Amino acid sequence: MAVFLWVLAVCIVLLWLFLRPGRYGEAQKQLVYGVNHAHRGLHTKDKTVPENSLPAFRAAAEAGYGVELDIQLSRDGQVVVFHDDTLDRVCGVHGRVDEFTFEELRGMRLCGTQETIPLLTEVFEVMGGRTPMIIELKTGRRNDELCEKGLALMRAYNGPYCIESFDPRIVRWFRKNAKDVLRRPPRFGMSRSRWHSHWAACSPTCWRARSLSLTAPAKSHGPPVWRRQWAPSAYAGPCAPKTI
Repeated sequence: MAVFLWVLAVCIVLLWLFLRPGRYGEAQKQLVYGVNHAHRGLHTKDKTVPENSLPAFRAAAEAGYGVELDIQLSRDGQVVVFHDDTLDRVCGVHGRVDEFTFEELRGMRLCGTQETIPLLTEVFEVMGGRTPMIIELKTGRRNDELCEKGLALMRAYNGPYCIESFDPRIVRWFRKNAKDVLRRPPRFGMSRSRWHSHWAACSPTCWRARSLSLTAPAKSHGPPVWRRQWAPSAYAGPCAPKTI
């Protein structure tokens, strides 16, 4: 048993060393410090402004909020902004996002509105570098392709951003190929259900060389807007957000 625990401890240390966040300068860190971020854009409860839509991102930027969004690939390799793996909940169409071409996805509507699934480049145009962006790369069947294409688009964007992913392979890819890009590591020591519960309550943050703390959500009359704050101490676990 002792040998097993020793081997397990060594493996955990090696994994952490392999995936640990990079070291970033103070100027780069300040790009996302103390900024409220609208999760999937500043969408409305009645869904007239749907999540991950251009109007939601535009509203967030105009209100001075950063945004969190999700990217994945269409069947023909376009980098689209959409959260779910499948289209059922938001578009009312059965099937995975990566099973449709972008032209086919463009014909679908978000939450019964006239809004459509945007490209990452279109979101960049709407944001215009005004506020920070937290870009989550969704895990899928073509992770390397998503990383390569996503990074190329980010490099061409003149605005502050960082990346995150629940897939350690994606975080590792950025550590290897784009060390200068702010990133956060995958979950450690949490079950999937606990991690997703924690995400729903607090929302992930961007990381630097040391861990980050999570603060209570900012007061808002719309959907949750979460504050990311850099902390010099180690991450201490789930936060306890206040009711707003």
